[in-house]
Amino acid sequence: MVILPGALVLVEAKIFKYMDGLAKLPVYKALVPQTPELMVFSKRPVLMHLLIPAPIPWVKAAAPGMGVEVYTAAPDWVLQIWEERDKYWQPAARLRRADRKALLEKLGFR
Repeated sequence: MVILPGALVLVEAKIFKYMDGLAKLPVYKALVPQTPELMVFSKRPVLMHLLIPAPIPWVKAAAPGMGVEVYTAAPDWVLQIWEERDKYWQPAARLRRADRKALLEKLGFR
């Protein structure tokens, strides 16, 4: 959360699980006037910002209807995590997992 003179900015950052970020921000916004520590800011506009590591088309399409602004930025280490996760489903990685599973079963671990 960022408190500005003219607004309250709620920021949710997600490496994965973008739907969670989109869903949580409106809930957080609704809680502002009910939260004792934030009631003093309840007259200010509440802006909702979602930060993601890459432009995801469905997120960018859904966000405006929910009043959420999407920003794309990430340090290199986040991009490395994001890219490694995508490799998990590629054929070579699936084959390595199958080979490992077969070896473990052969050795009696599964």
